[in-house]
Amino acid sequence: RPPRGTVETRLARLWEQVLGTGPVGADDDFFAAGGHSIDALRLIGRINAAFGERLSVATVMEHPTVARQARALRARRPDGRTDTVVRIRPDGDLPPLFLVHPVGGNVLCYRPLAAALRPGRPVYGLAAPGLTAATPDDTGHAGVPELAAAHVAALRTVRPHGPYHLAGWSLGGLLAYEMAHQLRADGEEVATLALLDTAYPGTTDVPADGTALLEWFHDDLARSAGSDPDDAARAALRAALEAAADTPARLRAVAAALAADGRAPALDADQLARHHAVFRTGLLAAARYRPPVATGPVHFHASTTGAAPHSADRWAERAPDGLVRHDSDADHYALVRPPHVRAVAAALDAALAPAARPAGHRAR
Repeated sequence: RPPRGTVETRLARLWEQVLGTGPVGADDDFFAAGGHSIDALRLIGRINAAFGERLSVATVMEHPTVARQARALRARRPDGRTDTVVRIRPDGDLPPLFLVHPVGGNVLCYRPLAAALRPGRPVYGLAAPGLTAATPDDTGHAGVPELAAAHVAALRTVRPHGPYHLAGWSLGGLLAYEMAHQLRADGEEVATLALLDTAYPGTTDVPADGTALLEWFHDDLARSAGSDPDDAARAALRAALEAAADTPARLRAVAAALAADGRAPALDADQLARHHAVFRTGLLAAARYRPPVATGPVHFHASTTGAAPHSADRWAERAPDGLVRHDSDADHYALVRPPHVRAVAAALDAALAPAARPAGHRAR
């Protein structure tokens, strides 16, 4: 049906601007209509500007139609959950799986994985608080334990007690690992812990130079959107960054480079600054982190190009109860996309199978 009323009509126009298409129906699905992760970020920025809100990208994931977004704007989260907890797949009676955000901060990357998992298990994403905080922390002072503690608090708004099932791609695996440590130290059971191509701290050199870090930031945003910048694009960005006078100007250079790529449209200045702060904080926190010994088995999913070659061996040294390794013939970004994500989902389903009990059941 066509949009009805002022709110739906305004939302439909925003969709058409972001997707570059039209007309948009009230019940069209944003992602089925061609929207990807960067488009969702652009859309939520425009919704916030148009309606004077500070909604998170969770709104697009949980309410992917114009009609449902209009209802969400009217309701404004009545259930008490924080904006960092995203219901990727809310239906099911089994204990939920929690997927922790990668270095970019949002959890849109997990939609294909959630869709490929066996039905019956709710899937939640834990997004970076810095994406919606009133004042994002760009100091880089927060460490992995502090970041993980915030996610543990958010997780407990959904599930106060275990058993817990945690997984994370890239930096998300590091945060999930520390969350498992904190939950177990608090007497909770963590039944599943899976690291999806997570580099062991210290096996990857984080650039100290701000320009190089911004190049990494641009590359991550572009590749997350399905693009792969060539050498000429990278050289042009490097020249623009070196010519920029300050951080806002450098971020504008990143935005221009993203806008020049048809699959990675530019974000507005506030969104880009927030994502850069989250990205920088995550990389610096990971570089400083020293993982404690795990008190339970660890599942490690390796790609062909992502985590440093010896990361699995280093993680195995911290997992005396065993590390189960799964190898995939995919690069770091393709690991969480079709078709390769289906193998990741199958391995996760197998790891979760012993926990296939109703959500109300407590392990004894």
